[in-house]
Amino acid sequence: MKSFAMLEFLVGLMVFAIISVICTKLAFYAKKQEVVIFDLAYNFLEIQNALIQISHLLDNASKIILEDSKIIWHDEENKHEIFFDNQTLFLDGFVMLEGIFGFEVREIKEDILLKICGKKSCLMRMHLRYGDTY
Repeated sequence: MKSFAMLEFLVGLMVFAIISVICTKLAFYAKKQEVVIFDLAYNFLEIQNALIQISHLLDNASKIILEDSKIIWHDEENKHEIFFDNQTLFLDGFVMLEGIFGFEVREIKEDILLKICGKKSCLMRMHLRYGDTY
């Protein structure tokens, strides 16, 4: 009778240990997924913010010059430039955005297409030079 009780206790302990290991693995996997999703969302928001900021800066430009991965424009007082070098986007020589893998500027008719590529996604924004923006 004592041996049966001891065997029952050991089996219960083994089942509890297996369930504990499975729950721990699930918790670590969920935390890993949370970190991955946070990194993607953070990267997306950084790129989106940079595109909006560039578009707003170009709103007051009187003359815009486009090159491969460079924008030069003049406003009422100064000359400004945004350029891409070594996975970093610079605005007037200051770091605007780091850790990006591509910056493309294209002219489409009278408008400007801005494209920034991050680790896992690329975002584009059309800057309308003439007319209303919607």
